[in-house]
Amino acid sequence: MNVFEYIMVLMTLVLGLGITENLKSITNLNLRYSPGESFTFLGYFIAIIILQLDYWHTIWLISDRTSWVLVDILIWFYLPVSLYLSGAFFKKALSMEGVQRDSAVRVAILVLFTWAITMSITGFLYFDIGLFEIRLLGPLIFLVACLSMRFFRIKPELYPLSSLGTLLFSVYFLIFIGADEIQ
Repeated sequence: MNVFEYIMVLMTLVLGLGITENLKSITNLNLRYSPGESFTFLGYFIAIIILQLDYWHTIWLISDRTSWVLVDILIWFYLPVSLYLSGAFFKKALSMEGVQRDSAVRVAILVLFTWAITMSITGFLYFDIGLFEIRLLGPLIFLVACLSMRFFRIKPELYPLSSLGTLLFSVYFLIFIGADEIQ
């Protein structure tokens, strides 16, 4: 096994745990109680699963790297960990009420913000994606706007739009960014 294969095993374990936890969270959604809120959480869980699958797909783009320094490993390891943590905080929020639920959701969204920043850094460092490249910058700004609706508690009526926007971003990211890179 080469260094990349060892690193990939570690990443795959975290991704597998994250996907499993998010799927379990989806099965625990109570769609009869507060269906609007349940569908909002459903959108976040599905978006995180799609981003986890896209990450697994994207990491193969750097499989030909022969040397890895600790910073590389930390950056690439943080991406699946942040998605796992975000899903875990959303899952925790399901069992809470009121202000506690809102606080847990805000922490989950904050972790997604850090994921977006780290993803931008990996684009700059590893894939020669320019700072103002519209195919990445535009969707990331859209994601930040969607997550900000919920994080800054703009209007509770917009929370489902935040979830839907995050889901749309993840699908766009998987199809148009990730799939485009592997040709």
